Amino acid sequence: MKFRRVNNNTINCIISKEDLQQNGLHANDLFERKEEALSFIRSVLLRAAREQNMRLNPEYTSMQITILPDQGISLTLSVGDVPESAIAQNEYVYHFDSMRDVVSLAKHLQPNGELLSSSLYEDTDEDGFFLVIGRGEAEGTDYERMVVAMNEFGTLITSHPGRIARIKEHNPCLMTQGAIAQLTAL
Repeated sequence: MKFRRVNNNTINCIISKEDLQQNGLHANDLFERKEEALSFIRSVLLRAAREQNMRLNPEYTSMQITILPDQGISLTLSVGDVPESAIAQNEYVYHFDSMRDVVSLAKHLQPNGELLSSSLYEDTDEDGFFLVIGRGEAEGTDYERMVVAMNEFGTLITSHPGRIARIKEHNPCLMTQGAIAQLTAL
């Protein structure tokens, strides 16, 4: 693997076909969303961010995946500027299509998922669920790893305090604080 800093906000990572094979993977495994491939990509992203000294942020980080002609992969990770109002923000809402997805995330995050503050709400407008998470006691690489995982299992909806308050007010709460810990028992 080769990591290259493109600019202050972007890292490019080239994963060769051989790198994939050494991990028992093929480029197509990503598009089939195989757990082994997703786990490998998460670890590569965290390694790239750590080695290139870039902080990941769930709402302001994007990733582009390109299959190269030699069946390797090019990952481009970009981090946008975080507005001052978002720096103080410590809650995010993710939407999940099914309870199975929420439980899968909770089990994937263990044992560090218990460090997050979390509550689960039913989405009354669509079939699905809202997971409201906060940094809680999670820090550094552990928190960044969990954020990357959350984006694989669910969809980030908002970090805006007004929208979060509306979701909490207008949707039935299924699990209060410690929802991730409770979900791992299912």
